[in-house]
Amino acid sequence: MKIGDKVRITCLTNANAEDKIIKGKVIFKNNRHFTVQGKNYRESFMFACVKCNDIGVEVIENED
Repeated sequence: MKIGDKVRITCLTNANAEDKIIKGKVIFKNNRHFTVQGKNYRESFMFACVKCNDIGVEVIENED
């Protein structure tokens, strides 16, 4: 994943709610965090959450 890639983030929630899905473009990335700009808002995530399977990241389209 790099800046400019389109991604789909799946945030796991509690057992009674549906998982939150965010689609957008990566606008910032460093060694600990990355920020996704969605349609109406932006949200930051930690790579540690990806490693612990708290969120799922799928790259939809690479910008080359």
